[in-house]
Amino acid sequence: MVDHGLRRVNNFMIDRPVPAPHHRHPAATQL
Repeated sequence: MVDHGLRRVNNFMIDRPVPAPHHRHPAATQL
């Protein structure tokens, strides 16, 4: 259960900085 929670947090953090810098590129956000 702990591993799943950590994984969810990591995914959330990674998902945040990814679309942020690639906000100019709509195609990159979809990828």
